[in-house]
Amino acid sequence: MVSGILLLPFLLLVSQEASAQSTTAPSEDSGREDIVVEGGFNPDEPDPSNLRRKMVTGSRIPQRSLQNNPHIASATSLGGLTSDSGMDAWQSIGTKQWKTCKAEGALIRKRIACALVRVEKAMTAMHAAEAGQIASSLASDANLTVEEQYVVHGYLYRIADLQSDAAAKRRSLTAMFDTGMMSEAEERAAVGTLASWALKEGDSEAAVRWYRELASRDVNDTQSRINAGILLGRMGKAEESRAQFQAAISAARREGKPVPAAWIERAN
Repeated sequence: MVSGILLLPFLLLVSQEASAQSTTAPSEDSGREDIVVEGGFNPDEPDPSNLRRKMVTGSRIPQRSLQNNPHIASATSLGGLTSDSGMDAWQSIGTKQWKTCKAEGALIRKRIACALVRVEKAMTAMHAAEAGQIASSLASDANLTVEEQYVVHGYLYRIADLQSDAAAKRRSLTAMFDTGMMSEAEERAAVGTLASWALKEGDSEAAVRWYRELASRDVNDTQSRINAGILLGRMGKAEESRAQFQAAISAARREGKPVPAAWIERAN
């Protein structure tokens, strides 16, 4: 199950390119003698040392606690615990034991799921490099199904995020998009993120690709068309640039929105 993918907001291109302690004094009445009180044994009195002899009887027969110690939070013998009972007498850190490999929310084969368990363990231990090696090896398997590709690249995205590797995050998100396994809303968010990342990295070709992809999903998306048009103009592709401005103007007019003079100028 792939989760935690952080999709950044779009970065749209525009033409004009931030204790105090308290003490109590003891009594000084030295004229009084110590008072000694003798009496019978009180079974409810705590036995911190657990040295009193006690009779162990059947579990259904009423008896005093075998652990009458204020420092032990138990009213029964700790020796009664059995292995695999789900109880931990000493509140120690539990150890996970993986007995099977199962993927939730995805149809992937056991071999891939078991390898991803190793990836998950490495990530939990903050061994990102080890996790990346295992996941990268999986990603290079030409026999992966489309859904397996999506899940594996989802792990690679999370690993890249742990390592603050922007280029690797971009590659992984692109691979996830290319599988076609995302929902429509997820795809649009991913495309917008990829466009902004490409723009920040100075990859105009990739940015144009992603802005065109956004525009193809919404006939009334003027901003993506304008962004693509500006970039194409910078790349010396005048005809393609004009076509993007013309499409943006048509979309704006269909929506009854004002058309800036600069758009008209760039469209002619």
